[in-house]
Amino acid sequence: MRKFLAVGAAALLTLAIAVPLATAGTTAAPKTVTGSFIGTYTGDGGGGAPVMFRFEVRTDASGAVLFGYYQQQPLPDPNGWSSVGVVDSVQFFRDASGAKAARLNITECSIASGECNDQAVVTVTDGTPDTFCGGESCQWPFSIDDGNISISATTGQNGQ
Repeated sequence: MRKFLAVGAAALLTLAIAVPLATAGTTAAPKTVTGSFIGTYTGDGGGGAPVMFRFEVRTDASGAVLFGYYQQQPLPDPNGWSSVGVVDSVQFFRDASGAKAARLNITECSIASGECNDQAVVTVTDGTPDTFCGGESCQWPFSIDDGNISISATTGQNGQ
């Protein structure tokens, strides 16, 4: 009987160790971050013309960016500080409220000057309400006046 209990205890111990190790190696599902909205700058007292933002990022199961696009354009002035960019990397996390969030690291180029900044950072949340902040530590916060941000698992073949 003792031998049976010892074998049973060893089997349970092996199972307890093997299950977490097996699940630790699995990768998360591919994800998509999209946004298409009109926002108004809320920092430094807010105000100013609204800005149109559009972006989409698709990742594979390892979190590597398969496709990433970013654009901003003030309305109604098309000659303002419009920019386009390529999303180089993305980190997914949960914000303090538990909402899905993503930090987009972007190579962003000014349409007017052609100058590019490979250190551009945008942090977005898919929460209630959705949030959008440009720069480190939310230097340029915007309200989302119309439109939304979505962070979800990617469906379909090859993350598309």
